[in-house]
Amino acid sequence: MSTQSLKKQLEALQKLQHFLEGFQEELIDTMERYKKRVEELHIDGLSNEVYQKYSSDNYSRDKDYIHSLIKHIEDTDIPYIKRNLGATDVNITTASGATFSGGLDF
Repeated sequence: MSTQSLKKQLEALQKLQHFLEGFQEELIDTMERYKKRVEELHIDGLSNEVYQKYSSDNYSRDKDYIHSLIKHIEDTDIPYIKRNLGATDVNITTASGATFSGGLDF
């Protein structure tokens, strides 16, 4: 890979990391809006029975799934990108002074 290609790779990885960090925030915000909306509907007339059943059976599971996705992004996706950012940076340095030797984690 040429130095120019590696720099494009580095930029793309940085954009992906930035996107995923923003996506995590969007997921958190969405869960907060979801919770607030269910509570508003309860205030507006959703019966206690339906509200409690929905909250325990549906909302609770949805919240757990979304938190699991957020954690997966934090624990798996972002570290993967960071490793590749480091490897790409090393390869840019190497390519600037020598032949590219690989090292990407793809």
